[in-house]
Amino acid sequence: MWEMDERLAWLSKQRCTQGTQVTVVEQAKEGEAQVQFVSSERLICLNSPNNKPLYFLDMRKLADGIILQLGASSTALHIVECKKTIKEKTGVL
Repeated sequence: MWEMDERLAWLSKQRCTQGTQVTVVEQAKEGEAQVQFVSSERLICLNSPNNKPLYFLDMRKLADGIILQLGASSTALHIVECKKTIKEKTGVL
C-alpha cells in the first residue's frame, strides 16, 4: 500500500484530507455547510476548491466533495453534495 501513500502525497493538502474522520465543506453562502464523515476505515476526502466544480465529473454541479473509503478488501467512492433545503419533486426526494 506504500505506493498509494506515495501517490496520495501528490494531492493538494488544501483540498485533500485523510484519516478516519474527514469533512466535506460547501463554501457558497447560500448553501454553506460542513458534513463530517467518520469510519473505522481510512478515508480520503477531496473538497471542491473555492466552490468550483470538480472538473473530472461530467455532472459539474453535483459534488462538493468526494470521499474514498479504503477497506482491507474493498474500496468505496462517495460523491457528496450539500443542500440547504430539499424539496419534493414529482413524489421523489
